[in-house]
This record gives sequence, structure tokens and C-alpha cells, in this order.
Amino acid sequence: MYKVFKQAIIFLIFIFLESGVIAIYAYPFFAISKPLHGDIMVIEGWLHAEELRSALQHYKVGKYAQIVVTGGNFAYNTAKILVSEWQIDPDLVKVVVRDMPNEKFERDRTFNSALGLRHWLLEVDKKKLI
Repeated sequence: MYKVFKQAIIFLIFIFLESGVIAIYAYPFFAISKPLHGDIMVIEGWLHAEELRSALQHYKVGKYAQIVVTGGNFAYNTAKILVSEWQIDPDLVKVVVRDMPNEKFERDRTFNSALGLRHWLLEVDKKKLI
């Protein structure tokens, strides 16, 4: 009985350590950030202060003409932070909000923000053509 219990404990410790190793090495794989350099920098409105600081460092180096903040109502707060705390010209910051029911938006917020951005970009192109 003691031998089986000891083996079970060793097995559980092994599983626990393995899951920790997998979690540590999986995060960088899933959190890949490869910015495409263009005229517009897109920032998701739900970014925390640390990620926002990193995005602004890329903005300063990348020579972007405009910043677009996507997301729900929290995008407006992020835009206010960009303008007030980071002294970004208010004319350069645009907020694109895709109105979605809360239950759907909470689940697929990045996808829906991308759709909202796509629709906004299509509208901007139409206005340039007119």
C-alpha cells in the first residue's frame, strides 16, 4: 500500500512540474507580436498600462501617421490616456468601436474589433474616393 501511494505522489509531482514547464514555454508561442509596418498603428482598447507603454515605444520608432484604438467603450478610456498622459496629438488618435451585444463581444472581442476596424477602413477609403 505504501509503495502504491509513494508512486502516486511521485506521478502527481511529475505531472505538476510538466504542466508548469508547458505553461512557461507555451506563453511566448501564443503571445507572438509581429507588427506590420504601415501608416496606421492599431491598439486594442483593453491594453493595460505596461502594454500601452510598449505600444507607444513602437509608435515613436515606427513613424506612424495615425493611431486607431479599437474595442468597446473601454477604447475611449485608452484614447483619453493616449491624449492626456502621453501627449499624443488628439487629431492622430481615432477610436473605432464596433457595437455588439455584450455577451458576444466579451467572447470574441479581438475578432469583433478587427471587423469594426475593417469596416472603418472601408468607409475611410470610400470617402477618399468621393
